[in-house]
Amino acid sequence: MALIGDVDGKDAIIYDDEIATGGSIAEASKMLRQFGAKKVRVGVTHPVFSGPAVERLNEAELDELVVTDTIPVPPAKAEGIRNLKVLSTSAMFGDAILRIHGGRSISEMMD
Repeated sequence: MALIGDVDGKDAIIYDDEIATGGSIAEASKMLRQFGAKKVRVGVTHPVFSGPAVERLNEAELDELVVTDTIPVPPAKAEGIRNLKVLSTSAMFGDAILRIHGGRSISEMMD
């Protein structure tokens, strides 16, 4: 793993499509902190949270971990992860379904 750019004294944002065991996020967070990042925030689409994920994410000392509800996060895991925020995708998917059913454009949702 290599860091490209200067993060010293800056806020860093990591985005990934999924967190399985949390190893990649934990390592990236550790590296960012070693290079002086002031805050580390993470955004993830699919929170798999398998195996040692809860422990690894807590050890990573993330300032914020934002995930979507595309995979249900069991309450025990949600309560066990510091600084976790789960965002609902229901309005977006509901709008997409209505648009498809009504023959309207889905791409307009991105405008």
